[in-house]
Amino acid sequence: MALANQTRGEAFVHLMRAVNAKDSEEFQKEKAEVLAYSEWTQAELDACRRMAATAVNQQLFDKVMAERTDCLKSRDVILLMSESGDRKSADKELVTHFLPMYHQYLDNAQILVESLSRDGIHQADKIGMISRYTQVFTFVSCIIIFIFGFFLGYTR
Repeated sequence: MALANQTRGEAFVHLMRAVNAKDSEEFQKEKAEVLAYSEWTQAELDACRRMAATAVNQQLFDKVMAERTDCLKSRDVILLMSESGDRKSADKELVTHFLPMYHQYLDNAQILVESLSRDGIHQADKIGMISRYTQVFTFVSCIIIFIFGFFLGYTR
């Protein structure tokens, strides 16, 4: 999830650069970067989907993905406006629609990360407890087997 957050941030930076590009060549380069980082983010999110095992985490993940879809639609509109040379409308779309959605998307992604972290810590605690019980059981079993063997050998 951290890698998805990082690549999402990179896509945002390149979107800002694309909107403020001085010429068509620079715009196309930045647009390609935006799309590449967005694809990378999607791949990381698809891999992360498997970690959202609980119903709560799955709901959070679905909410984040729905917000991502809305952000991508707005981003595509911004890129089309910028590509056509309507930078003023692109800036307006960016500020009025994209940024509020993007901040909500970031906030919900952070909530998802925190939820996944709590679940991971809880699972690690369970594994640690099972490991401690296994060690105690092994130790006690060894002592009982030793004592049984000692008395069996002593009585013969």
